[in-house]
Amino acid sequence: MYLVKNKCDNILAQVPFSSINYGMDTTPEGRLVIREMLNVTWSGMGNGETAIFPVQIFSLLKGVNYDPEDINYDLFKYSMKVSAKRLYPNYNSVGSSFNLPYYKPDDYRTIATTMGCRTRVIANVNGEEIFTGRGNFAFATIILPKLALEAKGDIDKFFKLFDKYIKVCKRYLEFRFEIIARKKVKNFPFIMGQKLYMGSENLGPEDEIRPALLNATLSIGFIGLAEALVALTGKHHGESEEAQELGLKIVSHLRKMTDKFTKETYMNWSTFQTPAEGLAGKSAKLLRQQYGIIPGVTDREYLTNSSHEQSWHIKV
Repeated sequence: MYLVKNKCDNILAQVPFSSINYGMDTTPEGRLVIREMLNVTWSGMGNGETAIFPVQIFSLLKGVNYDPEDINYDLFKYSMKVSAKRLYPNYNSVGSSFNLPYYKPDDYRTIATTMGCRTRVIANVNGEEIFTGRGNFAFATIILPKLALEAKGDIDKFFKLFDKYIKVCKRYLEFRFEIIARKKVKNFPFIMGQKLYMGSENLGPEDEIRPALLNATLSIGFIGLAEALVALTGKHHGESEEAQELGLKIVSHLRKMTDKFTKETYMNWSTFQTPAEGLAGKSAKLLRQQYGIIPGVTDREYLTNSSHEQSWHIKV
């Protein structure tokens, strides 16, 4: 938990990020829990406010809750009513092309789950590919508009800078991993000591947690794709096909690099769409200080969240 200051000089505490995935349990007890989660979300907090956390994700799968004849379809219908009022739950398709191959009906560990902010952990070069007992160990974020402004519209220069900072992120994450991997099980008595993390099953109190962390992911993320595209092409990806193609090329390039790192290091690297609720505001302020107010780039209070468009952002 950390403290931040807002414009009114009030001190605010960051709420610990938590998330819960539900929707797949068809037992009477499981259905009851799902229904009550939706009931309390619909009702809101003490004065009717919408709770920010936990982030809620409703898991969808044909045969379980997707069609009218499915046993949990009534809960899916209710979840949509709740989501229309509260924005929660979000939805995750267990039956999608990239999740279904991992799913086994008799193994809850294979139900696709997410952190609620675009973090999905499944591929694993060091062990079993399951969703539970693992996590995203650490991530670093690249502020794309900074690179675009530094490149002054030169796309080739932008990609050279992009490569440079992707490699900087890699070195940072490897350094951080190495420091934490040397810690012992006794330093993490709950998640490692209670054998909750995959790979910790056979570790003793004095053992390093490195074998367990090898099942985690290291992620390199980005924010401000829309502003970067405006700086490079004059429009963002919601305004022109040219910008859309360049945006796809930028994100695909990062993905290709993290895939390459996975093969080179035998560690799980991934590309991450950084939510950046705090960083988005701080980075926009710093860019305005350095480059001034540039329409479509630095003229809003926040940079866009990962690959979002700019429609809902307030100009300063």
